Amino acid sequence: MHNMLNEFYKYIANNIISYFQSHADTILPGERYSLNLDTKEMVTGVVQALFEKTKVDGIQGTYQYETVYRTFTIQLSANMEVVVAAKYKGVTENFLTTLRNAELTDQHFPILMITYSSIDTITSGTGDLSANGMPFHATSIISKIKDDIATAQLSESDQALLELELERKQKDRFSDHSSLYEYSNMLTVLGRGFVEKSDFASFGLLYDDQLNAFPKDKLKGRLQENHRVFDHIDWVVKHANIEDSLEKEYDKQFIDRLVTAKKKGLPWHEGFTFEQVKGAHDRLEKKLNNPLEIQDEWITVYSNSALEYNFAPDQLVFIRPDGETKAKLRRKNILIYNPDLRSDVTVHLKSNIAIRDSWVDCIGAQYELSSKEININLKPEGCTFARVAIVPSDENPDYLIKICVLNVRPQYLENIQTNYRLDVPKFIKRSKIQIIGLNRILAINPGYEDVITESLKQGEKYSCNYNQTLQFSTSDEDINSDSDTIDFQIKCGAVEIPLEICDEAIKPVEITGIRAFQLKYQNKRGMEYRDHRIISGTKEYFAKAAFQESLERENTLIQNKWLAAFDTITEISECQLNIPEPVYTAYINYIEEFKKMRQLPSLAYLSGSLLERAKVYVSAVLEELNKIQAGDTLSNEQNDLLRLGCIIMDHDEHTIAMSPLHPLNVAYQLALLEEKNTGDVRDQLIEKLSALYLVPYIKDKDKNLYHAIEQRHSPEWRLYAPLINKSYRGSRNFVQKLVSDKIEQYISHFTFLFDDLGNDTFCINLVNMGDCREVLLGLIQFFVKELKTNTDLDQLMHFTINIYSQTNGYNDFSVLSDQKKLREYIENYGRGIEDSGEMALILSKNIRCYYRSSKEATYQYAHLAFYEMESSEDRGTSRMDSIATGMALGGLISGTPSVLNYDWYKTGFGTKFAKKTTLSQLAKIYNAMFRVAFSGSSYEPESAIFTEISRSEEGLLGKIYDSSNWVVFVDPKVDLSFFTAGQNHQDLTIIHYSDQYTSSSGYDDITVTKKSQQYEEIIREHLNRKGVHADQANIHDIIDLFNAVNGSWLLRLISTKKLAGAVDSNFSREKMSILSAIKFCMAYYAHDRIIWVPISLEEMLRVSGGAGYSQKEGLLSAKNLGFDKGATCDDLLMVGIEGPVDDIKVYLHPVEVKIGVNPASVIGKAKEQVLTTYRGFWNALSPQSDGDTLECKLTRNFFMQMVIVCCEKMKLYNIYPSENWDLVLDTFREALLNEQYHFSTAMDPFLGKGTVFSFKTEALNKKGEIQDEVCLLEFPEKMGSEFMVKSAEEIECDLDHDSEDFPLRLKFQYSQNDSTSVTGSAEECTTAMYCVTEAPLELSDSPADIKEQAFDQQEEEPYAIPSPNSEATEERNGGETAPHEASAEEVEQSDSSALAEPSSPEPDHNRGMEVLFGTDLTNGEKLYWHPNNTNEIFHTNTGIIGTMGTGKTQFTKSMITQLYRDQSHNFGGDSLGILIFDYKGDYNESKEDFIQATNAKVLKPYHLPFNPLALTRSQVFKPLLPIHTANAFKDTLAKVYGLGAKQQNTLFSCIIQAYEEKGIKAGDPETWDRVPPTFSTVYGIYANDEDIKKTDSLAAAMDKLHQFQVFEGDPQKTESLFDILNGVIVIDLSGYDSDIQSLIVAITLDLFYAQMQAAGSSKMNQQYRQLTKLILVDEADNFMSEGFPALKKILKEGREFGVGTILSTQFLKHFGATDDDYAKYILTWVVHNVADLKLSDVEFVFKTEAKSLETQKLFNDIKGLQKHHSIVKIGTARPRYIADHAFWELFKDLPSN
Repeated sequence: MHNMLNEFYKYIANNIISYFQSHADTILPGERYSLNLDTKEMVTGVVQALFEKTKVDGIQGTYQYETVYRTFTIQLSANMEVVVAAKYKGVTENFLTTLRNAELTDQHFPILMITYSSIDTITSGTGDLSANGMPFHATSIISKIKDDIATAQLSESDQALLELELERKQKDRFSDHSSLYEYSNMLTVLGRGFVEKSDFASFGLLYDDQLNAFPKDKLKGRLQENHRVFDHIDWVVKHANIEDSLEKEYDKQFIDRLVTAKKKGLPWHEGFTFEQVKGAHDRLEKKLNNPLEIQDEWITVYSNSALEYNFAPDQLVFIRPDGETKAKLRRKNILIYNPDLRSDVTVHLKSNIAIRDSWVDCIGAQYELSSKEININLKPEGCTFARVAIVPSDENPDYLIKICVLNVRPQYLENIQTNYRLDVPKFIKRSKIQIIGLNRILAINPGYEDVITESLKQGEKYSCNYNQTLQFSTSDEDINSDSDTIDFQIKCGAVEIPLEICDEAIKPVEITGIRAFQLKYQNKRGMEYRDHRIISGTKEYFAKAAFQESLERENTLIQNKWLAAFDTITEISECQLNIPEPVYTAYINYIEEFKKMRQLPSLAYLSGSLLERAKVYVSAVLEELNKIQAGDTLSNEQNDLLRLGCIIMDHDEHTIAMSPLHPLNVAYQLALLEEKNTGDVRDQLIEKLSALYLVPYIKDKDKNLYHAIEQRHSPEWRLYAPLINKSYRGSRNFVQKLVSDKIEQYISHFTFLFDDLGNDTFCINLVNMGDCREVLLGLIQFFVKELKTNTDLDQLMHFTINIYSQTNGYNDFSVLSDQKKLREYIENYGRGIEDSGEMALILSKNIRCYYRSSKEATYQYAHLAFYEMESSEDRGTSRMDSIATGMALGGLISGTPSVLNYDWYKTGFGTKFAKKTTLSQLAKIYNAMFRVAFSGSSYEPESAIFTEISRSEEGLLGKIYDSSNWVVFVDPKVDLSFFTAGQNHQDLTIIHYSDQYTSSSGYDDITVTKKSQQYEEIIREHLNRKGVHADQANIHDIIDLFNAVNGSWLLRLISTKKLAGAVDSNFSREKMSILSAIKFCMAYYAHDRIIWVPISLEEMLRVSGGAGYSQKEGLLSAKNLGFDKGATCDDLLMVGIEGPVDDIKVYLHPVEVKIGVNPASVIGKAKEQVLTTYRGFWNALSPQSDGDTLECKLTRNFFMQMVIVCCEKMKLYNIYPSENWDLVLDTFREALLNEQYHFSTAMDPFLGKGTVFSFKTEALNKKGEIQDEVCLLEFPEKMGSEFMVKSAEEIECDLDHDSEDFPLRLKFQYSQNDSTSVTGSAEECTTAMYCVTEAPLELSDSPADIKEQAFDQQEEEPYAIPSPNSEATEERNGGETAPHEASAEEVEQSDSSALAEPSSPEPDHNRGMEVLFGTDLTNGEKLYWHPNNTNEIFHTNTGIIGTMGTGKTQFTKSMITQLYRDQSHNFGGDSLGILIFDYKGDYNESKEDFIQATNAKVLKPYHLPFNPLALTRSQVFKPLLPIHTANAFKDTLAKVYGLGAKQQNTLFSCIIQAYEEKGIKAGDPETWDRVPPTFSTVYGIYANDEDIKKTDSLAAAMDKLHQFQVFEGDPQKTESLFDILNGVIVIDLSGYDSDIQSLIVAITLDLFYAQMQAAGSSKMNQQYRQLTKLILVDEADNFMSEGFPALKKILKEGREFGVGTILSTQFLKHFGATDDDYAKYILTWVVHNVADLKLSDVEFVFKTEAKSLETQKLFNDIKGLQKHHSIVKIGTARPRYIADHAFWELFKDLPSN
């Protein structure tokens, strides 16, 4: 605890010094300051920390008051010091008061008084450092901690923990926020730099060893859950009985341990991890997770047997619960009508678990038990009650089943069907049926002419026979005031029914049109419509507003048997039609069935006789329509057929509504019946299940043109509005979301406009947007979102709206002028608004609206313009079969795409590529009929109504483009090609497009700008920084590629640049590398029979989210694809499509792109991402079960629509022009949109299941391989930009010349015959019902074997490539490489060094390097370590531990010697450089045997022959290299000598000046190769600068280095450190001061790290990695405790470069002594006897469970190890107990001895 508080005290001291230094210019002489701390201990700790810090920084002075008191000061300048006086070491409050009042020296020094009790006599008149605005005020503390958390080098998990802890502190009203001690734990961690295991409890957390495995966005939730668990258990342990409080939450074993800990007075949380506590909870929950359950669906009622007589649910049997709570749902009221007077009635119940006889209490019936079933047998006698209580004896819930059997028809009590309850007490004779939530009128047996009216009285009996209706009226006076009930009886013949009216309210349940659609398909039965109420079984619903109006209109048509109707403002009347007799008869029969069933089309499920009549009706219509011949003029009867089932709105709106009785709507519902699980389709997708766009345009009898309008309220209705009615402009449902989204995007994109420049007014132009209702609602939606995050109303955005139109018609923005109307408007149309009054005030205050003429010469400036294009009817003859269809799935999905046809964009119903079904054929006829309806024109079966927009249309566009920054085309009746040609569009850039909001096949919006230069500049700057030249054509091609791949990336380029503050933002670098990967994929996977389509996964998820496919459980949801678990790919999906058309195969191949350093851990995660995504897509698109459900089909259709749209964009933007995109767009289109294809795994053996692209910073060459079913492709990072200016064809050409670098390409492996012969195994090829499993070939399971087969069969394949040269073939196939040839220097050996060079036979390159560690004490086997065999060990970092005298050094020497002597088995026999830092002189000249065995060269810390200021160029250009080198040297010196900020700046300036004196300029790379300065140069500059203070710690450091002459001063005599490291090099540090030792090691490792990075990655041959260098730090605790970063970086990254590190030290604890845990970088452990050992040391080395028997055994064994004995752990292998192969043994056996 003391060590923890030291960090806390240091933190406070640093902040005190920082405050005074930052205010040094404003502090006045004689000022008094005070700081009141919590305790005496805190005062002592802070003062000591201040003393030590000022001393180390060289800013400490002294002050003496007379002769009685002496203290130190904080020196701020030559003339200003702050005296530090504290209440400790005998200093009293009175003395502090004396000091406060004294004149402190002639200069009147300020004084800081630190106390632990707030005494006015001390603090009055002082500057309190904890006051508001001062550094230790609560607000300042919190702000400082926030900044420190954000800037500290913390892991993600540690950062999340501290952020949450700070948040908790702020919310804790019992905390003293002004107390520093409240924050001590956080400040300690910030001072230390990481969270230790012991810290968790102090934060109210259980130790969580799984925390680092969670992705960043899941960390907070994990920690919050941990807090809740900890706090709850902690409170129980302290204040309650543990067993009683926790027995239902945790298992007994855990509770027993808590009880034991409490008895012993131990912290309850010690020894527990969060996962263990969760496990204790989960184990108990699992036991309780299967409680007794009896669902309504598991209850059936029959007589004698279910086959003989079954009581139909919701017709004769009704089941209602007592209420909606869990307990009330288990109290079931079963009302059974027995009109056929069956003598035996059985209620059959099923349960999920076995019911015991002892649980059952049955009254009024007999029961039979059979495991999980119970039969309740009743003998009905008029009105019979029964009661069955099932009360388990364990934790299971109880059930109460109440039953009443009535020997009457169900219509008798139908009016209480939704509001009855059975009161069945144990005294069964008192049972009754309760009526709850009753209105004042009750009708018994309704519907008869003989109506008896009575006034209801308590206790009365009333008679109502089967042919009578009894009607009661009640009043408050009739109800018993004590019980709020009225009891009475009804007698029907011999049946007496006891009833009771209860004065209780039932909350009505609203039902929407979408919910009604779902319920009827889920239950496969319809709902009744009675007196404006919707009845489904025992549930009653009500509909609101528009849906209720639709139901009333349906009811009017059915009750009056009308064929169509007029709807005026005041009434609805019949529209008389003259239609053919067969259709009329079928129609009437159809609606008669509805009338009989008391149902409406929107509420009915087509089954039984209703289904049969629907089929007859549609057939009759189709038969009549088929009679129309080409060239005919439509008759009156045929014209009237178009209006059958329609409601014509004959008032202001003049819309036409096609009810569910319209023949096309009925045909659509018949088609839906063929699908599975239609009722399970989610809300957003149900909106797409409409016949609306099957007929996009219609005409009325006056030949006015109408277009389809979307509405959400009534999914089975179709609505049409006049095309000329501008009030419907922009009234598509998606527009309000579009408006809100675009405003947010713009503000995010141009943050500087609104934040930096302080602009709070947003300007919007609305052009041709009709009544603007959806725009105003979009603004409301924007404000609703803003209010959730910004409660300051004055900070809300202001809007200026300019509305341009040609008429002065009604506009919804007019309501802003009337507060009352505005509130009503918000209540009617607004969503998610809690306070309509507040919103009305916001709108009226923050929106200024101006109405302008669209004919104005210029338009007002606007940030955004929303524009809907004018379209007109195509007067020519447009054929449906020439326009691509918007239909899919046989017509279940439809839209109206816009197609370019002879310079005109035409929109309408197309049949090109459409599948022929009854539905599509009926739609085609209707479209052809409406074109010539109510006219004398001739009928043409292939012609339909189309609207059109000219490609050359200028219109308003010029004015709109010039006045607006962004122009948003709303529901454009054009595609992207419209903006790529024409004079008005020459300078346009498409920056965003979306089809995410609606079911239409076209684009919902396209956003363009003429201000495109900014986008071009950022791309050009990015490429220039990467050294890639791009001309204007290249830039335009890149923008085209952006638009082709993702509709939002280009939009975000600038905003991310603004946020990042640099051109080379991660976003631009990442996205451009993805585009490069696409180009490479198109070339690399190219095959003449497979079309590869790149899809941005980010775009797919974005679009699918808006389209309704991405909700929680959706098939393309992030959850279902595995995207919520962290390790998933979100870059690309390459979709391959291969014919022929009657056997289309679709291949799924995810691609993950990484750019940067890309260590092995990143690539490993990327592989996992790819495989998880691959599985996710197969599960989503081809699940093992339920693959043929409607939602699954809709998901696949959405996916295929995306594939086709991507193809269209690739073709439009001329991406890879040699690809035959038309194969997908034309030949395969119909099949792809109608489920006539199958997913295949046939490409997996050739390409893997996915690809990982690595554009790697340090990579020098291209390479690739298939590894673990994933294709890994590596390139130098620059290629991530170079590919941007190359075409796919150029890349493919390059690939033809670089065939050696990558796995054999697809076009050389996969031949014509392979489509039926080469696939994965049958188990690997996952299929769904619509898929087929392809015949497998007998192949090996591994891609490598398949690749070899491809080589073996080259002669037979038509795509065989020339044989590669033999050397390359051998290397690729793992053959031997040429033996290493010794250089002249290696051949020439002196006699004295003969022992050092091993004389061995020709090396066996197949075994790799080998080091004998020792002999296994268990079985006598030799234990070898293979440092470059990656199958055995991932890297060579090794920890060697042992107390002095245990044989640690002998082991280490043996290891080094063997590594040196076994170099011939390194990769290719390459030499190995070994660098030893020798702290004790164990490896210097005095150890002749070691020098002789290794031919080691010993260097002394005098004129070391390398220059720490040398500039090392890396493979990837690093700007300002001298700055980085100087900064690294400065940081190292500062860390060793504790230099302050000013001293560091001085040193840095001297180094930079030294470079400049040598002609080296930081910004000019051409000067970097000049001779660099040495430390001597820097010292000369420092010493000769008279302005530099020479009395501080910097002076001491500089003088010491200069005096010792550690580094060579003549740059001509220095070499590269990596060149020096040839063989064994020892730097002898023995006998030097510790600061010199640390400085030499740190500087050398800094230089080593830089040169390691420059040298590039090491080579690999199969599993063997080339070892290049090895570092040994002997007695490493001397260095590790300093926490120098270079050592950690080499440990972490060295493997990639063939570098290993050996750390030798006396104690295990040294590996975790600093701000980082060195242990996590070690894979090989050699543990000798350790004197100071703890169990936790054993746990982190050997990865054993805490305090387990295994841990204890290893602990004891280590303590008992003899000299030259150790316990070894290599990688994940089990620990081995060995006798060391000591150096003295090895030396004795060397050849010359």
